[in-house]
Amino acid sequence: MPEFWGFVGGRSVTGAEAGWTAADFGPESGLAMQLDVDGSLLAKVNIANEHLKRTLTRTPEPDWDITRKRFVYGLVLAGVSLWLEFAEKEERDELIRSSTTALARVLLPTITVLGALEPELLIVR
Repeated sequence: MPEFWGFVGGRSVTGAEAGWTAADFGPESGLAMQLDVDGSLLAKVNIANEHLKRTLTRTPEPDWDITRKRFVYGLVLAGVSLWLEFAEKEERDELIRSSTTALARVLLPTITVLGALEPELLIVR
């Protein structure tokens, strides 16, 4: 599995295909976004993230792919929202990077908890 995964113009690519390097991310980094040369939005997701790796050690191997995809799609959706939110900010890239680093810590546990909710668990007594 490549260490970096992203979306360029709506299609999925590996970091190697996009020319990204390990220098683009730290061990807890989540996502970086920028405009590509053709004007499309480029999302780079760090799937070598230590929180993702830790989650995968506790996940049965048949579920690794879906766990990675939840991580990637969750961060990309958050990144698109942050891209729009910080549109007028000069430091937009750094704001997105720091926000998604924080989000990467809790994203998969949040998805797990929300996915386990059932109507009978929502009754307040």
